[in-house]
Amino acid sequence: MFEQAMMYEPTLVLNQEVTDLQREENGLYVLTTHSGDRHFTRTVIIAVGAGTYKIRHLQIKDGYLQEGEHIHYEPMDLSGISGRRVAVYGGLSAAVQRAMALSETAEQVTLIHNREQLNALEEELEALAKSPVIVKKPYTITDVREDEGGRIEVFISDANGRDERLVVDDLVISHGYHFDLEPLKKWGFTFENRRIPVNNKMETKFEGVYAAGDIAGYPNKWRLISSAFTEAITAVNSAKKYLDPSAPSQVYSTFVRK
Repeated sequence: MFEQAMMYEPTLVLNQEVTDLQREENGLYVLTTHSGDRHFTRTVIIAVGAGTYKIRHLQIKDGYLQEGEHIHYEPMDLSGISGRRVAVYGGLSAAVQRAMALSETAEQVTLIHNREQLNALEEELEALAKSPVIVKKPYTITDVREDEGGRIEVFISDANGRDERLVVDDLVISHGYHFDLEPLKKWGFTFENRRIPVNNKMETKFEGVYAAGDIAGYPNKWRLISSAFTEAITAVNSAKKYLDPSAPSQVYSTFVRK
């Protein structure tokens, strides 16, 4: 599919998040990215899945805990934490896997979860039970501070209000991800069941703006990859027809060899 998409040498803009979408008086849309770059176009196709994929941050007393030198969100590289005392907060497979991996290199690993049950595979739970990982559940992190020595103080509380204080070198937060629709809401889109309503041409309520994939909503929609392909084809052809009304509505490319 990538080779097919590159047939007409499109311009690729990667590692850019669109933060604003505005339409000028001349009909052009201006897409502004997080770096300040601006892109001008007459048509836009929104294909962002169920929303912008963002890390789920930990909320404590003073707001959301920010990442720092010794506070890590969903880290892929754990090599810099070896030989240290580490707390991992989360209950999904990713949290269990990180705790298990760290137990092989860290001085001590504590896995904290705010529910009684860990949501991981059975074989992962069996391996965890045999590992040196200290498991504390159900405990919620209520506060995180840095002491004078640069260590991390993690304050936790159980369902009965019993409080504990853990002192670690690093805190790994593995709460998974969530889909953020706020940027699209700021652009003026309305949602039905977290989807942008479209018609049979994949048109949104804004002229020249289309949607395809999980973000597009219409009656009796099936959320399948094959459906998304069809919606994308419809959106592209609708955009072409919008730009060039004389363009054919259907182009046949299927042929049979004898």
